[in-house]
Amino acid sequence: MAEIQRNYDTYTKLNTKVFALSTDSPKQSAGIIKKMNFSLTLLCDEDRKVVDLFKLRNPFEHGGIAYPATFIINPKGKICYRSLDGTVNRVDLTDELSFLEQLHKDTGHKMQTGPKKSWIIPSPKSNWRTSMNMITKGNSADWKHFFLLPVNMLRILGSKIKPNKQKIIITQVFNAPVETIFNILTDHEAFGRILNAKIKRVIDSRGENKNGLGSVRRIQAFPAPAFEESVITFEPNQLMEYKVSKGSPIKNHMGRMEFADINGKTRLTYRVDFEPKPPFFLLGSIIKTAIEKPIQAGLKRLSARYDS
Repeated sequence: MAEIQRNYDTYTKLNTKVFALSTDSPKQSAGIIKKMNFSLTLLCDEDRKVVDLFKLRNPFEHGGIAYPATFIINPKGKICYRSLDGTVNRVDLTDELSFLEQLHKDTGHKMQTGPKKSWIIPSPKSNWRTSMNMITKGNSADWKHFFLLPVNMLRILGSKIKPNKQKIIITQVFNAPVETIFNILTDHEAFGRILNAKIKRVIDSRGENKNGLGSVRRIQAFPAPAFEESVITFEPNQLMEYKVSKGSPIKNHMGRMEFADINGKTRLTYRVDFEPKPPFFLLGSIIKTAIEKPIQAGLKRLSARYDS
């Protein structure tokens, strides 16, 4: 709020009224206004109704204050700009003022992209004041927030990391009929032998083929822990799709084996899509290699069996 106060004249020139919302009592708010010499209007929301309406409550500080946030409301009473901030990153004031300049020229102007934000590095004075407040005035919620701060920091950083989407596409031709190759590669335990991996069917499909729709296989790939994959599509001699259903360091996973007949031979198009789970964000390419290499090698060995 201090930065807003320093630029208060700019807000006035842009025909903008500035309001701040506090969960403090009117008496406490009046003391803050006087002490900080604020020109803006400080509204009180002691029962947190407005804070909860906008889903801004931070339960870890002082029994539930609001996370930092900025909303700009146009002359028609519609929210046209918003920035939901964290404890260590806030909307950049230049971005906010730039938007207001456009809104001043065009009252129908709307937010086109996400707000530009800046990281906040507390000064030694701020750290000292915070520490003293914790020791002399802190309640149980404050101390809980203090001890959970590293977790919250990781959560904030994790939300800023773009999904590390990975894609594997392997094409292999076999000098054998589609039915033969389909039956081998969709048999979970036979597939494990091809990859030199320990794969076991743990749930049978309710259909005619035990490896079909709804079947589940467990894969043990040392040193990684065991995980399970479930078959979600099974079209004989054409298509099998599966996804990780338990225990893997990846998410949004989809494996797809598509089979096509080419003059009596079989063309397999094998595709795998996934994203690493936290905290494996930066290991996407390593996990991709760990998945891709054994599949490539196993399919080549299988193809060699039918070469003549």
